[in-house]
Amino acid sequence: MNAKRTAVLVVILAALVGVISFVIWVRNHGFSARENPSWIETVLARNARKIATPAGAKELKNPQQVTEASAAEAR
Repeated sequence: MNAKRTAVLVVILAALVGVISFVIWVRNHGFSARENPSWIETVLARNARKIATPAGAKELKNPQQVTEASAAEAR
């Protein structure tokens, strides 16, 4: 077997072991709505938020003036 093929097989095997380990961990611990989420839930939620938020979202401003009437209408 050549070295390139061996390296590819090692990478595939390592990825497979990682995926299986993650599935076993999730199956045993699960995801929950506890007050303090586990570290993996925190990491996944932060990454999902980063992916879902457009790049320029922090600079956006509300184009409508907030008044007592508009706040009441929104409620």
